[in-house]
Amino acid sequence: MKYVFSDAEKRELAGVVTQAVVKRDELKSQLKTVQGQIKAQVDELDGDLSNVRISIESGYEMREMEVEKELDFVNDVVRFYRLDTGEVALERGMTIEERQMKIKLN
Repeated sequence: MKYVFSDAEKRELAGVVTQAVVKRDELKSQLKTVQGQIKAQVDELDGDLSNVRISIESGYEMREMEVEKELDFVNDVVRFYRLDTGEVALERGMTIEERQMKIKLN
C-alpha cells in the first residue's frame, strides 16, 4: 500500500537529508585534512629513507665537526685535525697567502 507523506513529514525528511549532507561534507573535509597530514608524514619518511640509502651507498655523509688547523711550513701543507678523533680530516697545499709568515709588531 502506498503511503503519501504529509507536508510536515516532507519537511522533517528534508531536514534529515540536510543534516546528513552537512555531516557528510564535514567528514569529507576531515578526511582530506587527515589524508594530507598522513601524506606529509609518508613523504617525510620517504625523504629520510632516501637520505639513509644514499649514505649507505656512498659510505659517508657530510657533517659539520670541530677541527684544528695546522700550518706545516716545512712541507707547505695545511692539515685539519678532527678534535673528536685526532685524525687528519683534510690535508691540502698551502695557498700563497698562507705561505707568508705573519710577524707580530708590538
